[in-house]
Amino acid sequence: MNRDGWVVVTRPQPFADGTAALLSARGYRPLVVPLLRKTARDAPVPFEPDAVAVTSRAGAAELARFPELRRRPVFTVGEATAKAAREVGADVIAVGTGGVDALAELIVAHAPGSVIHLSGEDQAGDLVGTLRGAGLSAERVVVYAMEPVGELPDVSGSLLAVLLYSPRTARLFDERARTAPWKTAPAIAMSTEVAAALPDREVSVAARPDEASLLTALDAFATGGALT
Repeated sequence: MNRDGWVVVTRPQPFADGTAALLSARGYRPLVVPLLRKTARDAPVPFEPDAVAVTSRAGAAELARFPELRRRPVFTVGEATAKAAREVGADVIAVGTGGVDALAELIVAHAPGSVIHLSGEDQAGDLVGTLRGAGLSAERVVVYAMEPVGELPDVSGSLLAVLLYSPRTARLFDERARTAPWKTAPAIAMSTEVAAALPDREVSVAARPDEASLLTALDAFATGGALT
């Protein structure tokens, strides 16, 4: 297996350090280069909901600011988001495994009367619109934003691959990767939507939109497996 070269972690802190530790444990050389930085947003909650939906680890961490929401039943996308929510004391009752649409189905099946969706300024899908279409009262509350961070640094040595987690991060990377070794670095994308933001780059795509699958795709690429 090819372990030569840096594996670049582009996700924001504090999550980037956790990914770097996972990479080190697998024998890779991680290089943490966050392309976005999280900033909190003032966010009044318009009503006391029957349930709360959280679709990212960053959003889950913001539950720490809302004790009244932590006491409500919380629905999340993915085990990583559920873990982040539990770490701040949230009562997670159900975890969706198939993205926003699957989460909406899960929430509707539990039939809460009203739902608050804690989200960032940029979001995938329209959870609130889907819930309203199913007859629930739902509002989105923006509790954080992801702001671009600087330029790509100078790198000593080669790049094995760049891990990309969102379409926005992929676009930012592609805009900035204009010089060697960034210009020709292969990418490992969390999903087909992320890969679509890199039309002119060698890209491998995770089988599922989660970090475990992303690292499995990296392993396949490092062993010379075909790109997907």
